[in-house]
Amino acid sequence: MTTPPTTTNGTATAANNAIGAAGNAIVTVVEAMIITDQPWLGTIGVKQLWQALFGWIAGYFVKAAQNGATFAIIDVQVGNEESGISAALAALVAAEKTGNASAIQAAVQVYANCQSALVHDDGSSVATGL
Repeated sequence: MTTPPTTTNGTATAANNAIGAAGNAIVTVVEAMIITDQPWLGTIGVKQLWQALFGWIAGYFVKAAQNGATFAIIDVQVGNEESGISAALAALVAAEKTGNASAIQAAVQVYANCQSALVHDDGSSVATGL
């Protein structure tokens, strides 16, 4: 029985969490600087209004950074997986030329694992028992 592919990429999730935390920290610092410079912005009512606007704008930039990080991570992972599948295919061809059944079986397993990793969003392999 195989595990269904996941749509969660752990590396991208960790990067997005770090970007979100950094964005929240930056927003807090900038808000404090603004209130220090313009104390009237810290009054009740006014503070909530400009914080909502500032939070919305900052959230837009944080989300853009998270999307950029996700695309960059996935591009690198797919490039590595494509390279791995090319190397595995070359090893499979070389094993077939030897005629050694156990070497061929091992090369088929490595190739299947690489192909499975390319298909799964998180780069995991579920190909076993070939």
